[in-house]
Amino acid sequence: MRYPESAVLATFAEALEAPYGFERSVKFSERQMLDDRFLMTVHKASLGKNPEHTLLKLCQQLNVPMDIVESILALLPEADIVHLGFEAESETRLCKLYVEFASKVRATMEKGPVKAPLLVHKALKWDVANPQNYAITDYWLKPDMGVGCWLKELLAGGDQLDQELSSFVQQVLLQAAERVPEEELMCLEVNEPGNPRKSFDLNLYDTEIVLGDIRHLIKQLTDAFQIEPVKVTRWLDDNAGQPLGHLSCGIARNGRPFKTVYFGIEGR
Repeated sequence: MRYPESAVLATFAEALEAPYGFERSVKFSERQMLDDRFLMTVHKASLGKNPEHTLLKLCQQLNVPMDIVESILALLPEADIVHLGFEAESETRLCKLYVEFASKVRATMEKGPVKAPLLVHKALKWDVANPQNYAITDYWLKPDMGVGCWLKELLAGGDQLDQELSSFVQQVLLQAAERVPEEELMCLEVNEPGNPRKSFDLNLYDTEIVLGDIRHLIKQLTDAFQIEPVKVTRWLDDNAGQPLGHLSCGIARNGRPFKTVYFGIEGR
């Protein structure tokens, strides 16, 4: 691992001696491509008899804002999945702790259509060097808030990059619809109280699309973002056969459009 924080996370996951998921991602925004990112997924049961204490010890090594992380750990009794993430951006290194309420969400969905907003994940994301620079991120499953609604919001933005994002998502959905009905794709609303972040997260693993299938679409979008073509081509060449996982698109904390591609989840 290139960074001390990512090494800490990797060592932690291996020491659990239990299966975990490892998923990579790349984030595109204006003139920027961030590909030193990953997300690890563990079941709460693998964290021992006191998962709150186990995670607190880990987060202390990563300089977490202590007063804030306690509010996330307090949700663990209701959660059954934990995600641990890392992202390097220039001189900034971000660590991330998510709790996921998978069983609760599954039980609600089995009863029929979701009738009220349902919290799927809650996350704390912080700057390791400056831990008071943090964000709390909520991921909501909302009734009647599918991909179509988000495309309308992107188009309403009027920004050329918003239009490019919307076109990209529409083209990906056309491919996805050939494999999985759109209504079966889980789409979450993502927001962060206190900043402009507003986006959606679309799960596409069931479509079995690989990155090579949408290579031309990614190139079109990254050209619009004015990202160095050589870097994009190299990344696509290295990962063409990897399964497309999630698309996260919308407005970032800085108020500008972004797109993140999650891909290649593997069990370890």
